[in-house]
Amino acid sequence: MYQLIITLQSDLCAADSDGFASAIDTDVVTDAHGIPYIPARRLKGCLREAAKYIESPLTDRIFGVKGSMTSGSLHIRNARIEGYEAVLEEVQKLANAQEPDEKLTAQSVTELFAQTVASTAVSEEGSAKENSLRFVRTVSGTTPWDPGKPLVFLADVEIDTDCAAEFKRICRALRHIGYKRSRGFGAVSCRLVETETASRPALPEIQDDNRRYTLTYAIRLDEPLMLPGKALDETRDYVSGQQVIGALAGAYLKEHPADAAFEALFLSDAVRFSNLYLTDTEFRTYIPVPQYLGKSKLQEDRNKLLLIPEEARNNPDKIIKPIKSGYISKGFHVINAKTERIYHNAVNSNTESKLYTQNCLQSGQFLRGTITAPGTQLRTILTLLKTAPLRFGRSKTAQYAQCSLVSAYVSPEVQKTVVIPAGKYIVYALTSDAILLDEYGSYDTSYEALCKALDLAPEQTEKAFCVLKYTTLHGFHTVTGLQKAQIRAIAAGSIIVAKADQGSSLRDTMYIGEQQNAGFGQVKIFPADALLENETEPLAPMQKSAQENAAIRAYFEDLSKKEKMECTAVAYAQEVAAGVKKEAAKINSQTPAFLGRITLMVKQSASREDLDSRIQSIKSDDKRVTADELIKEADPGQFQQTDWAFQKRYLLIILTILKYRMKAKGLETGKKEAQ
Repeated sequence: MYQLIITLQSDLCAADSDGFASAIDTDVVTDAHGIPYIPARRLKGCLREAAKYIESPLTDRIFGVKGSMTSGSLHIRNARIEGYEAVLEEVQKLANAQEPDEKLTAQSVTELFAQTVASTAVSEEGSAKENSLRFVRTVSGTTPWDPGKPLVFLADVEIDTDCAAEFKRICRALRHIGYKRSRGFGAVSCRLVETETASRPALPEIQDDNRRYTLTYAIRLDEPLMLPGKALDETRDYVSGQQVIGALAGAYLKEHPADAAFEALFLSDAVRFSNLYLTDTEFRTYIPVPQYLGKSKLQEDRNKLLLIPEEARNNPDKIIKPIKSGYISKGFHVINAKTERIYHNAVNSNTESKLYTQNCLQSGQFLRGTITAPGTQLRTILTLLKTAPLRFGRSKTAQYAQCSLVSAYVSPEVQKTVVIPAGKYIVYALTSDAILLDEYGSYDTSYEALCKALDLAPEQTEKAFCVLKYTTLHGFHTVTGLQKAQIRAIAAGSIIVAKADQGSSLRDTMYIGEQQNAGFGQVKIFPADALLENETEPLAPMQKSAQENAAIRAYFEDLSKKEKMECTAVAYAQEVAAGVKKEAAKINSQTPAFLGRITLMVKQSASREDLDSRIQSIKSDDKRVTADELIKEADPGQFQQTDWAFQKRYLLIILTILKYRMKAKGLETGKKEAQ
């Protein structure tokens, strides 16, 4: 395991090819929390340029060749600021603060690390070209909590051992990154250091090789995830069982041949890999929202999930629309995937560039799934999870796909049952896509085929409430470089509803159709008003040592106090201007020039005592008393902050607001008198 250390020697603009409103033409790349980073694909491209510059003989071996079926030996992650985990922890605390004046937005976080610079194009005559003024945001070259220290970005790197020495030489050759690198921006020093492989939390043990077990596990998206679906630039919101098989099978083949054990693990029905679906921070079970749940536009139902069969029976005139997307847990709690649009610039062999975007799953989210297998096979899978990197989807070597195992639990496989009381609606909900075949071996998506697979007669069902959704399964075969045949399937979320004429006990989970080992054909069975009530929630987060950074914590604590102080100062000034405060009448009777004079005194004062002595020098008794009352009443002692710079900023905000409020009031009075 290696780490790339990038030290800024000037301001940096790793541009995201977009602006910010109408104020900034070119903005920096930031994550969802507003923290700047250097995208791995951008970094990999710069390193490839450096390799070509020094004529490295291992360029293709390290970076790969476009169109090749095998990737290069380099795997590189996004470069994050040094101490990123500690910064993220503090940012999330402030973002989730209860008090509005203590909250910190993503835009505010970006402003801590960046500033805006202006530039113009110069004509041949040496003057600025008309309409050429542009504003660019750049990341400061210094660390916010330690202004004397250059800002450092760190990127985790995996590379074959025999390529490491050459890659270190390439890293040393990298001198510039980002936008306007020929205009003084993006100067860096870069070096590669070897680090210890991060230890992974202990995984459960298998007690009996011959017994079947279910491994329930959760992963965290450490980087954005791109899982192309029907649209190549739009991600799916789940990891398929096929992709889990591909990731673990690839790790297995690096250490073993494609032997009989490989076939038993990944090509047989003995081991079943489920899809990985979105979950919350408590890692509860979520499934695609079944189509018997909906919402009404009526005010009294605005925040309710309604059972369509029950509402149709009790309120036949009410219009209910099914929920089209999302995942739902026990207790009818719905969550949706968070996505972000990422910009890329594709450069071909002719150095022509083309801007394109990809809508990806946002990092920091959690997904949960299961693997069911005999003890012997599951022990091998646990070994792979301990050592193999978890990468899914597109661009596994840079920027995307990196995941971490955050929770795992092994239990003996048990077939649970669910009791359906007489008169209740039974819901058969597809929690994954189902591939069904007819008697001739053709794909069949008919209602009758689904009923047959569920061992139901169509006349047993409440057909008015049954909803079938359809999807076309796509795929790409890496070895041949060709698209896989498209398959028409019944989509997850489809439901069959039946009514229990008498009480019955049914399996709560069953599997139908083809490719059950790869996440297809899972069906959950439950009473309509008791969704997933049979589910237990055994998962708990694995212990992870928290990263402490006293300097970062102190910086954000001071920032929180500053934000609260500024909000308090604005509120106080508004109350004075509105005449709410007792000293308001005296202050509002003064002129803007008087407040300007007090403002100048505050700016020039070296301490609070110095300010008091300056105020006492005012000759007019009335103005001296008014100024003294204003300063004392506005004293920010509530913040327990003795720093004069802190108090000075507080007073200047109040005085500035009052001065310009008075100016505006004077202009308005003058207009009325003129009329």
